[in-house]
Amino acid sequence: MKNRVSQKLTVFIILLFVVSGGGAKETSHSEALECNLLAGWHHWPPFQYMDDDQQPVGFQIQLVKNLAKLSGCKIRFQMQTFEQNQVSIKNGEIDLAFDVTPTQPREAFGYFSIPYRREMYVLYVWPSFVDKCRSNKLEDLIQSGFRLMLSEGVVYGDDIAKVQANASFNQFIQYEADNEKLLNYFIANDIDGIIEDPMVMAFNKRTHKKLRHVSPCQISVNTQYVSMMFSKKTVPVSIVDRFNQAIEKAKKSHNYLQLWGI
Repeated sequence: MKNRVSQKLTVFIILLFVVSGGGAKETSHSEALECNLLAGWHHWPPFQYMDDDQQPVGFQIQLVKNLAKLSGCKIRFQMQTFEQNQVSIKNGEIDLAFDVTPTQPREAFGYFSIPYRREMYVLYVWPSFVDKCRSNKLEDLIQSGFRLMLSEGVVYGDDIAKVQANASFNQFIQYEADNEKLLNYFIANDIDGIIEDPMVMAFNKRTHKKLRHVSPCQISVNTQYVSMMFSKKTVPVSIVDRFNQAIEKAKKSHNYLQLWGI
C-alpha cells in the first residue's frame, strides 16, 4: 500500500511542477557553481519523506528543488529534526530549511524568504474526546488530564502559543523532536491528541488504518504563512533575493494556489 501511495504522489508531483519549472531561465555552469546549498529537512509525509531508495521525496522536497533550479542553485538534502535544523542554521552547518515561521529570535541568525505556502494545523483526537472537544476549551481539556504532545520547536500559532505561555498548562504538554515518533505515540494511545496539518493526517490515515477513527477537534484550527530560512553565516542576501524571485515565478502556475494555498 505504501508503495502504491508513493507512486501516485510521485506522478502528481511531476505533473504539478512541470508547469512551474518549464520556461525557467537557464543558468550558466559557473553561476550554478556559485550557489551550492545544503538544506535540512524533517520527516513529514506527504510533504517530505524517504522513498524506498533512501532518497528524500515529497511535495515540498520537489518544490524546493524547483525553486533552487529557478534560482540557479544546486541543492543537497540532510535529514534531521526541525529543531536540529534551527540549531544547524544558527551554527552555519546547513544553509537553509523550509516550513519555518518567521519569529524575532530566529531573525537574529537567519534570513527569511517571502512566504511560499499557507500552513494549517488542526487538533485531532480519538473518539472518546470528540464530545469534550465540542464543549471545552483546550485549557479545560488539559486540566482534565488530556495528554497532548507537540513537535519541538514548531510554531503552531496564537491559540497554542497562549497555552504554552501559561506555565500551569504548559507543564502538562509533552514535546517530541521526531515527527514520526510523535505520530507513533498517538497511534499507540500514549497521547490523546495530536496537532497536525490536514493533508498530512489524510496521508497518514491511508497508511495507518487505526488513524481512520480519529476526528478533527474544533478547538484548535490555525493558519499562517511559512517561509524558507537561510543561515546568515553561509548565505548572502543576494541568494535569498534569487529565491524570492523564484517563489514569485512559481506562484504564477495555476496549480500552485491549489496545493500551497497562497
